[in-house]
Amino acid sequence: MQSKKANKKQPEHKKTLSNTLSGDKLYRKLYAHPKMVEDLIQNFVKERFVGHIDFSTLKEHKTRFVTDRDGIRESDMMFELKIKDETVYFYVLLEFQSTVDRFMPVRMLTYIMLFYQDWLKKQIEYKRKLKQKEKKGTLDEADIEAIYETIKLPAVFPILLYNGDRKWTTPSELKELIGVRYEALGKYVPNFRYYKIIENEFSLGSKKEIKSINAAMFRLEQSGAKDVSKYALRLTKILMKEANSELRKDFKLWLNQLIRGYGVKTSMANKIIKNLEVGDVTLLEATIKKNVEKAKTEGRAEGRVEGKAEGRAEGAEKKAIDAAKKMLELGDDVKKISIVTGLPEAKIKTLAKRPTKDAA
Repeated sequence: MQSKKANKKQPEHKKTLSNTLSGDKLYRKLYAHPKMVEDLIQNFVKERFVGHIDFSTLKEHKTRFVTDRDGIRESDMMFELKIKDETVYFYVLLEFQSTVDRFMPVRMLTYIMLFYQDWLKKQIEYKRKLKQKEKKGTLDEADIEAIYETIKLPAVFPILLYNGDRKWTTPSELKELIGVRYEALGKYVPNFRYYKIIENEFSLGSKKEIKSINAAMFRLEQSGAKDVSKYALRLTKILMKEANSELRKDFKLWLNQLIRGYGVKTSMANKIIKNLEVGDVTLLEATIKKNVEKAKTEGRAEGRVEGKAEGRAEGAEKKAIDAAKKMLELGDDVKKISIVTGLPEAKIKTLAKRPTKDAA
């Protein structure tokens, strides 16, 4: 049965969130731009072949996979480009959920194998048609074998991009997840590894030094209310200089959602973004300061009410959790609750998943 509290009128800024793209879709929209992928590879992939990439050949390679577990599954992002006239595919998995997937190597290798199956099917079909046209007749077994001999699988470079707060503890190599008791079996263990770009593993200083769109975005994502204005302006300046109009347009959606996370209404967020484009951060600073102070005041009041109900013997953490639960029921944003209570966002998200008494 649906909880009565679920029908409670929510604040205006919460209603606008449901009418926009989800976080995952916004990121995919951003990384569909070749400029974002080029910027990411050039500044965060430390491999020698990067210097030989012809980025003018970069384009998204859209694939559609089917798995037994999930039915139709869209590949996160696959890009085609050339390195010294050789076609290479870059697979980018955008991992923006709070949990850390321990079996990420298995997941990534599965996607790549599905890509290879799809690629092989298309190549074989294409070459069969060419051969039939050339022979002007039905192909025999020798013809099919000759086609297979000409096909070489292309290289795929797998990249994981993770922006969560938790430490990334998953191995980069598949063999680290496979238990082999007999040494003779070791040579049959698949040799696969992925390249990881973990936002929270880069120091604040290094992200300041890297003059790139991705670095500025990462820094803004990990900034608190105190620094958000400074880094929002930094990102905006880089976008005005480096990005085309379409990429700037999509970044406005992303910035709008980030700013609304501080309790700012959509119309005000749009006005703030316009001000940022002319180098003015005063409206953003004032709005966030006002909303943070308001959130703290509301949080203290809720904390006092909950404290009386539970008794003075409760510890500080229990009070914070109770206040967080109350704010979740009122429809407050996770970021706002974290600011008020001091609890980590991951903890608040866990509380949000627990059923309420009314919903049970």
